[in-house]
Amino acid sequence: MATFNDGILGGFSGTVGTVVGTTWRGVPVMRSKPKKSNKKPSPAQLRNQLKFKMANTFLNPLKPFLNESFDQPQKKKSRFDLAKSYFLIEAMIPTADSFIIDYLKVLISKGPIRGLLEASVTTQGEQKALLQWTDNSALGLAYAEDTLSVIAYVPATQDFIFFEAAAQRHMGEVVLQFPEELQGLTLEVWATFKNTALKQYSISDYLGSITVL
Repeated sequence: MATFNDGILGGFSGTVGTVVGTTWRGVPVMRSKPKKSNKKPSPAQLRNQLKFKMANTFLNPLKPFLNESFDQPQKKKSRFDLAKSYFLIEAMIPTADSFIIDYLKVLISKGPIRGLLEASVTTQGEQKALLQWTDNSALGLAYAEDTLSVIAYVPATQDFIFFEAAAQRHMGEVVLQFPEELQGLTLEVWATFKNTALKQYSISDYLGSITVL
């Protein structure tokens, strides 16, 4: 059954015959009712499905962050759409029967302000890590009060750890405290700066792998 909005000339939701009415980003749209197919997908189609599934599994937990931090929306493409497109093209390496993630090329943000300078992260005891960088506030598009966000990925569990607004650019270092259950696990770490007043981010930096002690 279909539901009409604004009378017979308005948009509708539901199915009428072979037509499906719905909304996409607030705009009423109509599309053909999909036909069921008994045709088995080709190896290329299965491989493409696997690629998209792996991308969604990795990116979906980051979606709220990426929808704020990644580039600028373009017409009907959201920030997350742009991040996903970049990830599929640049950060997934094909193997014989699957794909692996190129963590070096993963971006958690993309924007115009200056990123971290000479950043390094070293593990300490008690599930802590020390992140240090050089204060480059005197350089263009780098502001002392820019806030630092750090995101760590746990490949073993496919979980993300978020440290948002963990420090400011001028501070030069911050200690990150990880949960006890991560002890002994390897993490992939990225960091980025945000200028709150301008609502802009830097291009994120990949800081490498660490093992929680």
